[in-house]
Amino acid sequence: GVAMNAGCYIVGRARQVTVDVFVQFEWILCMDQDNDDDPIAMCASPQQTMMLLVFVSQSSLREVPDPCSWGDCGFDQLVHLMGVGCATLV
Repeated sequence: GVAMNAGCYIVGRARQVTVDVFVQFEWILCMDQDNDDDPIAMCASPQQTMMLLVFVSQSSLREVPDPCSWGDCGFDQLVHLMGVGCATLV
């Protein structure tokens, strides 16, 4: 897939955020505003959640867009944005 071609090996799968996540993890990185609002509504500290693209200085985007909206290269661009954001974070 696209992630493997970019050198990313993905282990696991998506899961629903539950209250125990707020204790288990220091930060919750959110892809879009809904993902940011939901944990706060579940009593997460606003300082604990942040948008992933805050860490991508060369992007004017605030939210990670739906890759299908970018056409054929959408998933490549999505993996690139996420990679830059995560690399900057660590």
